[in-house]
Amino acid sequence: MYFPHNIDFRGRAYPIPPHLNHIGDDLSRGLLLFAEARPLGASGLRWLKIHLANLYGYDKGSFEERLQFVQNNLDEIFDSAEKPLEGRQWWMKADDPWQCLSTCKELTKALKSGDPEAYESCLPVHQDGTCNGLQHYAALGGDVNGAKQVNLDVTERPADVYSHVAEMVEEAIKKDCEKGDKYALILRGKVARKVVKQTVMTTVYGVTYVGARAQIEKQLKDRGDIPLTDCWGASAYLAKKVMLSIGNLFSGAKEIQNWLNLSAKLIAKSIPQGRIKDAVTVKPPRGKMAKVCERTLAYSQLTKEQMASVVWTTPLGLPIVQPYRKTKRRQVMTSIQTVFISDPNAPSEVNAAKQASAFPPNFIHSLDATHMLLTALECSKNKITFASIHDSYWTHAGTITQMNEIIRDTFIALHESAILQRLRQEFVDRYKDFYVPTISLRSESIRSRIELPTSVAVVADSEEAQLELQKLEGHEVTLEGVEMDLSQKEAGENLESGSSVDADTSSASDSSSPLESSLSRDSDPAITESLVTETSAESELPTEPAKPARRKRRTKEEMEAEKALSAQRRAEQAAEKKRLKLEAKEQRAQASIQSKFVRLVDLLPSLPEKGDFDVKTIKKSKYFFS
Repeated sequence: MYFPHNIDFRGRAYPIPPHLNHIGDDLSRGLLLFAEARPLGASGLRWLKIHLANLYGYDKGSFEERLQFVQNNLDEIFDSAEKPLEGRQWWMKADDPWQCLSTCKELTKALKSGDPEAYESCLPVHQDGTCNGLQHYAALGGDVNGAKQVNLDVTERPADVYSHVAEMVEEAIKKDCEKGDKYALILRGKVARKVVKQTVMTTVYGVTYVGARAQIEKQLKDRGDIPLTDCWGASAYLAKKVMLSIGNLFSGAKEIQNWLNLSAKLIAKSIPQGRIKDAVTVKPPRGKMAKVCERTLAYSQLTKEQMASVVWTTPLGLPIVQPYRKTKRRQVMTSIQTVFISDPNAPSEVNAAKQASAFPPNFIHSLDATHMLLTALECSKNKITFASIHDSYWTHAGTITQMNEIIRDTFIALHESAILQRLRQEFVDRYKDFYVPTISLRSESIRSRIELPTSVAVVADSEEAQLELQKLEGHEVTLEGVEMDLSQKEAGENLESGSSVDADTSSASDSSSPLESSLSRDSDPAITESLVTETSAESELPTEPAKPARRKRRTKEEMEAEKALSAQRRAEQAAEKKRLKLEAKEQRAQASIQSKFVRLVDLLPSLPEKGDFDVKTIKKSKYFFS
């Protein structure tokens, strides 16, 4: 049987067969064997016993204690293998009962074969990481305390991070009990490993306070010794204590997580230089939306251009693109039901919140996927059978020791390659022409975590656009100024139009002659008197009386045409006035966002300082993967 695999966008491998596979439930895993059998050898027999203890749930003791546990329960193991349903059913009490039963059968066959070390076994034996996400965080940050709690450092006994966090929380509760805190008194002595385990595990996945409170509330209700009326308040109190303890224990991991989150948030809010002109060119809406606030309008247009996803490359060269975008749904109503459909391929702006919150866990997942693939390649080179469930690596019992060496070597090689430094440099190179609008930095959660440069860049994709933006920079466009320009423009248009429309009426109403008009402009009275005398003399000469000019009567069609022309001119003037007002609104909207952008690379925060833990110490750790 073969299991072809797919990899997701982070590089994690998943078997394609949907039903029977090794990523399935306990029963599926218990049924699967390797096709090739290999002799156990001395180390293989030892690891087979340790594997049985792990499956039963006795995985917190040292290797010697686990071996002794199996030796003490040999009778139960033989009974389970030979009479699984008719016997004492010891295997059914295990954490993974079906895998435990399969291992009981395999160990029984080996021990009763006469030569256990020569027995050829097909059973997969597991090597699991201890909270693998936190292992990667501890290695990235050089976190000494965190490394000890996830078995990266040398310890006499396997560390249990969940129990350690529970102990830290209990100490904090004792201090609050002295102060008389209500919920501290209720929870004293009741914070077991199981209560905090899920919250510690999901810290790697960016669990929020709300999520942690819900997880802890469920565990408190399952205990049954806390009044239901107090469960909500007690879980809220306990969630704060747990998350504070995790932050103190894994301070390096928390700083790296914050850096990844902030970097993703800035990337998601950035705009490429070539799209800035479109981002600040606001088209005011018509109709019912015409009264929308200019600032809201400008910001809405701006967000539509924020389409940059977080992209990075794994150490193996796999490019990863976070797919989170705001999908638009369309409602289709039928007589039977209402259906919402969406086009996943339609262009849409990124979901900035999802891009930021998902980046830390996705980045860690890409690292554990890289570690798994490196281990698989090395196992293939060394002819070692290999299977995996993310951070759980499977091989024959006889080759566990060899695989353990490979797991350590690949992990060290991975984390000696300056992962975070390369990631930051990749962001600088990839997003060097991206800019973040200053209006998108108004959030206090962002401003408190970055240092704005002293100079704010005004950028555009052309000289023409650059000039337009420079005009707007630092100037508020007022509607009064536009109306003043409009009135002047209207006056000029009226003058031009009035000369042709009212030509005949102006001649009839004007009573002064051209001579009198010229006389009124003459400053010499003598010349004026002589000219008036000559004119009056001439006027006394007998002349034929002049016939009054007969005005031509306009037809009805001409009057209607003239009326229509006047109405058209009024409509054009009104349209021009409306156009100028809309332009003013657009300019005010552009001015409201100030047309100012900051280079993304200038906002990227510096990397957190790395601690003193040396990742090569893993070579000496017995319980790194166990």
